[in-house]
Amino acid sequence: MKKNRWIGNAAVCFLILIVAFLPRAAQAAGKKQGGGKGTITCSERKGTFTISGKGAVTASQIKVRNRGSIKKIVVKKGITSLPKRAFVRFPKVKEVVIAGSVKKIGEGALPCTKTLKKVTLPGTFRLVTENGDEMTRSLEYGKSRIDTVSFHAPLSLQTLAYVSSNHLIVSKKDKKYRSIGGVIYSKNGKSIVRVPAYRKTLTVADGCEEFCLQSVMYANDDFEGDPYLMCKGLSKITLPSSVKIVNESKYFAHSYLHSSVKEITVCSNQLDSKDILSLLACFQLKDKEEFLRQFNYVTIREGMCVNSRDYCLLRYTGTSEDVTVPEDVKRIGRNAFRLTKLKRCVIPDTVLEIQDDSFYGCKDLSEIHLPKTLTAMGTHVFGGCEKLDHVIFPDGITKIPDFTFESCIALKDVALADTVTTIGEKAFENTPVPASLLFQGNIKEIQCHAFSSAGWSELVLPATVEKVDEYAFSMPTLERVTVCGSTARIHAKAFISCWADSKNQTLTFERGVEEWQTGLISQKWETNGKSSQKRRSEIELDWQDITGVDGWQIQVSRDSSFQGKRKTYHVKKGKIHKKLYEDSFAIDYVRIRPFKLVDGKTCFGRWTVDKL
Repeated sequence: MKKNRWIGNAAVCFLILIVAFLPRAAQAAGKKQGGGKGTITCSERKGTFTISGKGAVTASQIKVRNRGSIKKIVVKKGITSLPKRAFVRFPKVKEVVIAGSVKKIGEGALPCTKTLKKVTLPGTFRLVTENGDEMTRSLEYGKSRIDTVSFHAPLSLQTLAYVSSNHLIVSKKDKKYRSIGGVIYSKNGKSIVRVPAYRKTLTVADGCEEFCLQSVMYANDDFEGDPYLMCKGLSKITLPSSVKIVNESKYFAHSYLHSSVKEITVCSNQLDSKDILSLLACFQLKDKEEFLRQFNYVTIREGMCVNSRDYCLLRYTGTSEDVTVPEDVKRIGRNAFRLTKLKRCVIPDTVLEIQDDSFYGCKDLSEIHLPKTLTAMGTHVFGGCEKLDHVIFPDGITKIPDFTFESCIALKDVALADTVTTIGEKAFENTPVPASLLFQGNIKEIQCHAFSSAGWSELVLPATVEKVDEYAFSMPTLERVTVCGSTARIHAKAFISCWADSKNQTLTFERGVEEWQTGLISQKWETNGKSSQKRRSEIELDWQDITGVDGWQIQVSRDSSFQGKRKTYHVKKGKIHKKLYEDSFAIDYVRIRPFKLVDGKTCFGRWTVDKL
């Protein structure tokens, strides 16, 4: 009896254990642990593959018996991350829905199939990329052709560069944006924000007042980091009468330089010269003159397309090589003569401004007459004018703008007005103007690479020059530099080209030792250390020589202030190279200054500081 009772109790306990174990066993069979957090479940039912649970999903957790039977993929709320190429081998999927809880999605995660037509995504997530030539920097991989992409959470514009479609549908809860006809606009509908990548034609919705160029110029990076246009198939745009302005910068994410659009129909008569010039600059229009004829306030005479409202010369479409700008013109617009075969141009004294790139790339231009009334110039105005040999600037110009004469290889005669105080970035790069140009005008500031590769062997920097930026005089031919004024705002690398060239360069400072400063030409270091703490222990330095120097003081330190642990070295005159070794602390910064013995006293020049 006792034996039977013992057997009965044992059987009951066994059944209890089985009942308790079965749900857990069944549950474990359909779940995987994700990144140590939460539990992931994969299930299939009637052609729908569902991932649910909490945490990050790994590639090994995506288990499915028959991928070919799956028509829809659903990633449930609670999932936080999807791996790269998560669903790429699902050949017949038509729809993918990914919950808003997903914050990271691997590149190429969507199915690689032409059947995929609809995708729902979080409004904001981070695209996880990998190294190598097969990087897509996109959710798509291969031959997918998605029709509609929807977002069930407020949208980040960067997200739109990760996936291409024909329609974009934002969430109704989005406080910034709305969708009209599958195109994204601002919430009030007055600004166009993003156009789907697969659109071939675009008719902007009535009521839109601001045509934002970024809506069709936004881009993504390829695996080499170069931008490629998302709306690359767009060929025609129609702007309604409600459009008042063209905006080049609004809603910027990542931009491409030029669109493939060949035709723009403008129904609005509210656009000014700036708006029209923006459209001309950003789109490769098939017939620019025909485009300009749409505006009843634009007159065209002998190829001169002029806005009669503000007298801006919008574009020259003629073929003459010798041109005189009409006397009623007040401004020469952006790109007005760009890449034409112009040889000679006379600009009347009515012109007040010449805008960006106006004569850029006119390789045959040899003669230009600037007006006395000119007070403003844009960038790149004469860049690449290879036959231009002389220019006279009128009073009123205070700055030679950035890139003004870049690569004007014949330019040797430039007359600066007394009003010129600044030479802009790369203003005379690769242009053989004489070094005496620095004594013209009233130059106080010379910006980065202003005279790079100008071909000078000797340079005298006037005392009137107060500020010189890095590499302003970077040229391999430069051997002797004399600085007449203060070096307080002259960058230590203002005269440096490359190591082989600048090694033989000599600096002279007329104001005395206190104004002396050298430039570090090159630095090399090797790291040495145990475990995870690596130290820069061996450093080689080369610097520019200075006339009359008696020696050099070099300090190395862990911090830029050189107030902490540091070490000091001294180098005798005649040497501009030093190898340092320090293993007691990590070296992150190095500084060097010249010195001279004057009446038994050591006088120091300025420190030059470099971060390794």
